[in-house]
Amino acid sequence: YLPSKSSAIPIPMVVMLHGCQQTATEFSQGTRMNQLAEEKGFAVLYPQQSLRGHPNRCWRWYDKSTQDGGGDAELIIGVIGKVRQKCPIDSTRIYLAGMSAGASMANIIALNHPHMIAAVGLHSGTVFGAGHSRMGALSVMQLGSAKFTLSAIRNVINKFGSFPKMPGILIHGQQDKVVRPINLVQLTRQFRMLNGISDEEQQPDILKPATTGIRNQTKAYRI
Repeated sequence: YLPSKSSAIPIPMVVMLHGCQQTATEFSQGTRMNQLAEEKGFAVLYPQQSLRGHPNRCWRWYDKSTQDGGGDAELIIGVIGKVRQKCPIDSTRIYLAGMSAGASMANIIALNHPHMIAAVGLHSGTVFGAGHSRMGALSVMQLGSAKFTLSAIRNVINKFGSFPKMPGILIHGQQDKVVRPINLVQLTRQFRMLNGISDEEQQPDILKPATTGIRNQTKAYRI
């Protein structure tokens, strides 16, 4: 999606990765990201997993080759490259966001291409570096992977020698039974390690109570 107001100045782009059993069209409609792009003046790219790639259109985030930058990650990077060639995209402001399997894929791409991706937004994603089979993926979704939480990030840092900062916003529902919130706890540890944030620098939690207004009802949440 490109905003209707054309400009000679390159514009930012947000790459949106859908979850399992979703299409790119459904994801764009559900997130309403095109409306925001029109208002703010940025491009949106919606790669779509094929049914041949996975019968439920899941990104294969659990494959070891994908986590190393191949597989689906390589295909998505290829799509980003084609759009950059055809459209006036600001190469310093390419952002990734995803839901569930899409969040896991967004994270993998950012970790393998930190000089291309400016920041990530992950909703209900899995901890990075584990799975490596469909059964393994189900285990990670339910239990996370304490064994590989920090070692997987050490490998990423060692791969690049000097890893640039990777801003990220991580969102997860406490009652999520598909991808359980232990993954958020472990992802947070990984992002703190990736960005060199020590225990002493950790900010205290902020608790926000639920609101019951007629127009603005929200559940309680913790930052």
